[in-house]
Amino acid sequence: MVGRHDMILADKFIHASSLDGARLSGATIYRFTHNNVDHCMQLISKYRELHDNCLILLENIYGVDGDLAPVDEFIQLAKEWNAWVIVDTAHGFGMLSSLQADIYVGTLSKAMGALGGFVCSSKITIEYLLNKSRSFIYTTALPPAIIAAASASIDLFKSYAEIPMRLAKEFCKIMELPEPQSHIVPLIMEDVRSVILAEQALAERGILVSAIRPPTAPTPRLRLTFTAAQANRRT
Repeated sequence: MVGRHDMILADKFIHASSLDGARLSGATIYRFTHNNVDHCMQLISKYRELHDNCLILLENIYGVDGDLAPVDEFIQLAKEWNAWVIVDTAHGFGMLSSLQADIYVGTLSKAMGALGGFVCSSKITIEYLLNKSRSFIYTTALPPAIIAAASASIDLFKSYAEIPMRLAKEFCKIMELPEPQSHIVPLIMEDVRSVILAEQALAERGILVSAIRPPTAPTPRLRLTFTAAQANRRT
C-alpha cells in the first residue's frame, strides 16, 4: 500500500504490531499525539507535499485504556489531504459501526475466540493485497475449522453485542468510576508492584484481569475487559 516514497501518520498509542508493519513498508513514519486530530493536521500540512501517498493509522478502541478514537474526524482530514485511513478494530470489532474508513483490519482471536485476522476494504484494494502482500502470500492459510468457528462466532455475536458495554457501565457505576467509553476499563495503580499484587489477588478469587505496566503503558494499570460470558455472573 505504501513504500519508501510515501508517508504514514500513526497514532502514538497504536499497537506494536501495527508500528512494526509500518516500519516494514519503508515509508516515512510520523507519530501524532494520541487521538489528537490537530497534531495530525499539523504534520500532514507540513510533510504531505514531500511524499507521493499518505496513510493515517489508528485504532477505533485502544486496548490499554479502552478510549475511542475520533475516527470520523480523521477520515475528514484524510479526504482534505488526499490520504487513506486504516482503522485497527482488534479491540473494537462489533462494538462500533462506522464504515467510512478506507481499510479496516482486525483479529479473530479476541471477540471471535478463534485465530487469525482479516482486512476489509474495496474489491480493488483486496485484489491488490492478494497479489502484493508478501506477509500474506508466503504464509499458511487458516485451517477450515478455524474459519468455520469464526463464522459461527459472528452469528452468535449478533445476539450478545451489547452485553460487554452494559456490564462495563454497571461496574463503573457500582465502583463510582467515570462512565466508560468502551467495554475496557483501566484502573490506574500507584506502581508496578501494586499492579502485579492486585492481579495475583484477583486471580486467586477467580477474576482474570491484565496487569499492564511500562513500557507497554506509561503508567501501571489493571485492565478489566468485560465480555458476554460474564452476563450470568454478579458484577
